[in-house]
Amino acid sequence: MAIGDCSRPRLRRFAMDRRVAVVGPAAASASSDRRHAGTLASMTGTPRVALLRGINLGSVNRIPMTALRELAESIGFSGPVTHLQSGNLVFETALGEIAAVKALESAIAGRFGFEVPVVMRSAEELIAVAERHPLAGSNPDPKKLVVAFLDLAPEVPIEYAIDPEQYLPDRYQLEGRDLYLEYPDGFGRSKLSHSLIERRLEVGATIRNWNTVTKLAELAGRMSRGNSG
Repeated sequence: MAIGDCSRPRLRRFAMDRRVAVVGPAAASASSDRRHAGTLASMTGTPRVALLRGINLGSVNRIPMTALRELAESIGFSGPVTHLQSGNLVFETALGEIAAVKALESAIAGRFGFEVPVVMRSAEELIAVAERHPLAGSNPDPKKLVVAFLDLAPEVPIEYAIDPEQYLPDRYQLEGRDLYLEYPDGFGRSKLSHSLIERRLEVGATIRNWNTVTKLAELAGRMSRGNSG
């Protein structure tokens, strides 16, 4: 059963609304807003992890990680660190999650000329996700475990939106805004795809494998300990 197949994922819709000032007639005002955000962001604050969706896949939406770190610094994010080429950014900012997402998405659109949805977690939230994968079992294979990070907690009950029996042997477990998934035969062969998750749950999502999740938790934890020291 398809729930909300005609709806655009919220993350992408909200991101487009937020970026109008960057690419439209009010660009000067948006530039002022970014400078203000940069001033706030550069204050000592919370370590956060930004997860960019859909970059560096083939020849489209290319963002070098060096450029991403430089961009993050330009809007006041402190000590940015990247992991892999899929758009994983660990940094510190005094901005709250919504403001930090808006600042980064707007800066990316202004610098690279295309829109990139961003899902964000605090270091504390990311570390909690990495503590355990509820579907891992006693002998887990990290290559078959992933997490879909959602921009919002789904309003529709997930068992109604995605019939668990229909997608076996793949399994899922939702905890707040984090959807844990196990793909015994691999993610690439599954019908429980990224696009299906977004459509059925009516949210934006970006997926990371378990090795990436644990590495990001390590980086976020290191930044958190450095700040507390």
